[in-house]
Amino acid sequence: DEVDSNAVLKNIKTWYNGFLFSEDGLKVYNPWSTLNYFNTGKLKNYWFETGTPTFLIDLIKEEGFFIADEDNFEASSTSFSTFDIEDLEVLPLLFQTGYLTIKKYDSKQDYYTLGYPNREVSNSFINSLLKSVSKVNADNVLIRLTKSLLKNDLELFFDSMDTLMSKIDYDLHLKEEKYWQSLFYMILTLLGYKISAEFKTIKGRIDAVIETQSHIYIFEFKTTSSEEIALEQIKDREYYKRFRDSNKHIVLVGSRFVLEDKKIVNKYKSLLL
Repeated sequence: DEVDSNAVLKNIKTWYNGFLFSEDGLKVYNPWSTLNYFNTGKLKNYWFETGTPTFLIDLIKEEGFFIADEDNFEASSTSFSTFDIEDLEVLPLLFQTGYLTIKKYDSKQDYYTLGYPNREVSNSFINSLLKSVSKVNADNVLIRLTKSLLKNDLELFFDSMDTLMSKIDYDLHLKEEKYWQSLFYMILTLLGYKISAEFKTIKGRIDAVIETQSHIYIFEFKTTSSEEIALEQIKDREYYKRFRDSNKHIVLVGSRFVLEDKKIVNKYKSLLL
């Protein structure tokens, strides 16, 4: 078959490009991964093979660092100039270790917006973090989650999600809705779906939007309120209106994380528009 060189170059860029080390610099490729691709001809996660520092993952968990928006980590320039070995901060470490890179710089306010440089790094980081909080065999569950979305089967989707969450410490950030939203985001990112966290609208922020080939799922998460209230919030704030022109089925999903027998499970209510 004829090779589409533009498509190949785009894929290489998506996977391995994107590192920016100064606001005036140029984006560069990961040389290790790019060379491995040229050697094997396979687009895969070579960064993961180098390993993720355990202390970094432990620090992230300890500080409750939320991974809910891959392009919305903000930091001032002073964040990168001072390091205290006794009081390490997550954001500068993620930048120094290459998991985050510069996306934008606001010279007037003197702050940076950081994000994952490329698909390879985001997958490596999220996969490591997910495995650190859930001891279950994630690969099999991720396959089930993929199949559930392909079939638009919400019951199978949440059943699979419960399997992943069943091994998470039941008292770990239980009351933090942001934590569960972040975990949800990590799982769907690994599946390769387009997911927008904290989607802004005139009437508020949507917790998560997942877009498949045929459906758009709009999620609202709760920990203290009911799933019915979560669903009503989506309807009352009319979060779905901006997606009316998509020519896709729109599904509203109110989701609540609850504790049952020292395990986190998900209760949900959905509505197909």
